[in-house]
Amino acid sequence: MPLTSPHLPHCTHPDFQGKSTCGNYGDFMQETDYRVGQVLDALKANGLEENTLVIFSSDNGAESNYVYQRDTYNHYSSMNFKGGKRDIYEGGHRVPFLMRWPNVISAGGKVDMPVCQSDYLATIADIVGAKILDNAGEDSYSLYPVLKDTKNELDTNRAVIHHSFTGHFAIRQGKWKLNMLRGSGGSLKPVLIEPEEGEALFELYDLEKDPGETTNLYFKHPEVVQKLQEKITNIIKNGRSTEGEPQPFVKENWEQLTWMDVK
Repeated sequence: MPLTSPHLPHCTHPDFQGKSTCGNYGDFMQETDYRVGQVLDALKANGLEENTLVIFSSDNGAESNYVYQRDTYNHYSSMNFKGGKRDIYEGGHRVPFLMRWPNVISAGGKVDMPVCQSDYLATIADIVGAKILDNAGEDSYSLYPVLKDTKNELDTNRAVIHHSFTGHFAIRQGKWKLNMLRGSGGSLKPVLIEPEEGEALFELYDLEKDPGETTNLYFKHPEVVQKLQEKITNIIKNGRSTEGEPQPFVKENWEQLTWMDVK
């Protein structure tokens, strides 16, 4: 069900206008919560609740008006994360990811590892027993094992690729995230800045200790930088991050691959 929130413009129904303490945006979020509740109530009323998989998520982080919400209402749409929609930072990519399926998923469970919405395809295919071809779902991992039991582990070597509005990339593996840029973090501005002599070329963060991406560890952990740079390079060249046959590497119009020779 494609709800328009949290996108602009906010078209809050009159029944919810003025209901929050965070302006029209807050009112819109309260209406969103209510609409989701209506769907869940309808599933229950029709006897479909127990065996229906419901996924609640968002396609990106907070819209660029998150700064206004913070400064005006003391409301942190991006929580403690840097940036918002269009950024390569966590505020642009960390979103709610809630799943309910009473027949399979135990209530209150939590999976504390990086996953991605690209995982929908492999997960649903796994549930229904469908085979994914090598040239489809190249970055999709099945979450079905952890839905059945959160003690099950996904591939601990799994890497998640981030891609920003400006075309730049980051790679997340375990606790480490390498932003392949020197950026200003401005949501609607070009983010690539040529480093001065002695400055870091990229940005490396330990997201377990520093989820707000405040301390660049590029010089402190060169071995991690090298490992992640090699990882993202291989993923791009192989056309996939999952097991399977390599897919074609399209080299044209990839000026953001600053660390690779793609000519």
